[in-house]
Amino acid sequence: MAYSIMVVLLPVLATGSMFYAIGVGSVALGRGFWGFIISMVELMIGEMIMIPTSTALAANLGKLPKVF
Repeated sequence: MAYSIMVVLLPVLATGSMFYAIGVGSVALGRGFWGFIISMVELMIGEMIMIPTSTALAANLGKLPKVF
């Protein structure tokens, strides 16, 4: 089960990471206020994709606790 979840979630996680990296990298390259705003929008999109996906991946990879 964990393998099939990883096959689905890892490309989404990679896409979110790329958006996040482009957003962080473009902060240094942007000029002025609008460059910063565009960088933050890219970073926000990457974060919105990456954070829930990484949480779901970690939750699905963990072992379930035994209840007595």
